[in-house]
Order: sequence, then structure tokens, then C-alpha cells
Amino acid sequence: MNFSLSKSRIVDVAFYTMTFSIIVSLNSLVYLLFGINQVASPIILLCSATILTLLGISRKSFDNTGIKLLYATLAFYAVLGTIVRLHSIDIEYRVSIFYVINNFLTSLVVIMAVHQYGYNRMIKERKEPIFFNAIYLPILISVFYAVYQSLTGQVSLRGDDSGGRILGLYGNPNILGYVANLFLVLTIYTIYKHKKYTIIKFPLLLTAVYVSILSGSRTAMATAVAIILFSIVWLTFNFSRTSSGVKFKYIFVAGIPIFLMTLFVTQFDYILDNYATYSQAKRIRLLKALAVDGEVTGKTTAGRTHVVEFGLNRISESPIIGHGGGYFVNFPSKYGFEHGIHNTYLLVFGDAGVFAFLLMISFILYIWIRSLVLSPLIALIAIGCVLVWAMQCIGSHNGLNDKIMNIQIMTAAIYVMYGLSGQSVPIKKLA
Repeated sequence: MNFSLSKSRIVDVAFYTMTFSIIVSLNSLVYLLFGINQVASPIILLCSATILTLLGISRKSFDNTGIKLLYATLAFYAVLGTIVRLHSIDIEYRVSIFYVINNFLTSLVVIMAVHQYGYNRMIKERKEPIFFNAIYLPILISVFYAVYQSLTGQVSLRGDDSGGRILGLYGNPNILGYVANLFLVLTIYTIYKHKKYTIIKFPLLLTAVYVSILSGSRTAMATAVAIILFSIVWLTFNFSRTSSGVKFKYIFVAGIPIFLMTLFVTQFDYILDNYATYSQAKRIRLLKALAVDGEVTGKTTAGRTHVVEFGLNRISESPIIGHGGGYFVNFPSKYGFEHGIHNTYLLVFGDAGVFAFLLMISFILYIWIRSLVLSPLIALIAIGCVLVWAMQCIGSHNGLNDKIMNIQIMTAAIYVMYGLSGQSVPIKKLA
């Protein structure tokens, strides 16, 4: 076997290691086993630095407006948030400004590494499967580990309604639900785009939805349904332009979820009473009350309505420049909301003001609008990835400096670049 340690292979190994460390979460795994926190952070930064050193920074890669918007959002948040924070009279909040800056700087390095790797592999070298697999395979491992936990009874045993939830490799069921949704988007894409192992990919769709339910995250469950409905509508809209092979795949990808969702709706109470745990059934019923019945209360939103109301009141006090970086991560203890705003949109607005918030929203809209002119599959993965991220930001602590989300939002931007570069494959030529 001839193995040459080329520049390209070193970059591939660095990218696989970085994504594996982040998505399979060595930080949480080592912490759970040995009590050592953040063990993967130096590995992530080393691999990111290796990728950037060997690939460099291409000026041409910054031509895409979405890339500029994303970098501008991070820079605006970090710079303005720091300036406001340093000049703020209210210094009661407990989050160190240096901690906040460090989070955004490490996120920036990760985003740059994903950006340059994706740009080189997908656009310059036209090797999209390598980039895709480097992200997809670690997620696959993570999802199947959650299934293993379910089969072996490794669930959260807390006394409140969090009991019975699968924690995943992260020790956090909400992140597990988020990754399950990302896995769902990537699986739908690879069924149509990549010809290998097509038959065994269909059960992975059900596995992704199953793991989102195991996580007990209402955001994850709602997002899974949204992804399926969006994919069905999107592929139906392009159905007449597809080949017979793609249409055959469509019957499985669209028909089976429609059948299962119809079965679930018609047999709602019976299924929950006989096949779901108490925690799962309770959370699904609360989700139904929120999404279907329109009951927006503290109970159906897990207390989010009270936090959002408080956050909006605080934002109104300084809507232009915000309150400074880190203010909405942990509120001053006197306000009684220990864990902060739990909403990335409000966090950006509250910390760095209206301009940083508008940049963030502009990035999301840019990806969606530009995707309309791309080939159906490229648009599907770009819009799907941003949909998962945008939904998660509604109930997540910070979707800008979370490294898993950093990979995903840059992946969406890279695929838009890929489609605009003319390298995407028309859907009618697939299969």
C-alpha cells in the first residue's frame, strides 16, 4: 500500500479530526469519563490552524456576500459588544468579558478553517463528497451512539420532566436533538446526491427522527417535522424535472414520512400512551399544545415566554448599541434568570444592538434567497442547514459561538458558493 503524506492528505486528516472532535464532542465525553473539561479545544484549534496554514486565505473565497455577512456579524458582535461592555456602568453581571471574547475568537478560527477547506475541496478541486463525508460520518457515529444509549437504558434519571431523555455523547439532550436534525438534512441530501449505499440510507431518515424524539427537545421535534415537510414540498415542486430513478427515491423519501405522520396524527393518544415514555409523551403533548393549539404559555415553552418578555424589556432600554458582550448570557443575579436569554436572536440584539442583529438576519435571508436560483439539491442542503440553525437559535443559548453550529452555518454558506460557482449537478441528471 502506497501512502504519501501529501499536503492534501494532511489537510484532510486535520479537518476530519476537527469535525470529529467537535461533533462527537470529545470535550463532553472526556469530562463525563474523567472529569477533565475542554480537552478537545486545543486539538480543535491546532487542526484549524493546520488547515489555514496549508490552505491559506483565498481572497476569491470572500467574494460571496453570505460569507461577508457571517464574518461581519461575528466581528460586529465581538467588537461593539466589547466596547460597550468596557464602558458600561452596570458591571453586576457575572460573565467575564475575556470569556466571551475567547468564545468568539475560537469560533472565528473554526469558521475560517471550515470556510477554506470547503472552498478548496468543493469549488476549486470539485471534490464535494470528501467535504460532505468529513461532516456526515462523525454525525452518523453520534446518532447511532444515542440509539445504543436508548437500547441499553442509559437515560437521564432526573426527578423532573427531564427524566427519560437520551443525553448522547454530549451529556446534553438539546444538543443531541440539534445534531439529529442536522443528520436528517444531510441524509435526505445524500440519498439523492450520492449514489453509494442508497438502499441502507432510507432507514437513517427514521433513525434521525427517532433520535430527535429521544432527545426530548421540543425544538428538535418541531424542526424534524419542518425539515420533512419542507423537503417534500421542495422535491414535489421539482418533481417534473427529475429522472425516473430520482422519482423512485422520492416515493420513499416523501411517501413514507407522509404515511407515518398521518398515522401518528390519527392515532396520537394511543401511540403516546403505549409506545412513549412519560417524559416523551408529556413533551410531545406540550409541543402539540404550542404548535397546533396555539397555547403560548410558560408551561408549553418551558418558561421561555417569561425570559423573552424580560429580554425584550431590557433590549428596549438600549436597542442601538446593546448592553455589552456577555450581558444576556448570564443575567445579573438580582433579575432571577440564572441561565440567560436562551435565544440567540435576542442575545445578539441585547448584547450588541440592532445592527449586529440585522446582519445576522440578513445572513439567513441571503442563504434562502440565493438558494432559489440554485439546483434543487444544493438549495435543499443550504436552506435545510440554515433552517435547523435558525430554529435552534430560538431556544439555544448562543448559536454564534457554539462550535457545532459554526460548522453548520458555514457549511450552508459554502454550499451556496458551490451552487453559484456552477459546479452543482442538476437534479434531472442524478440517479
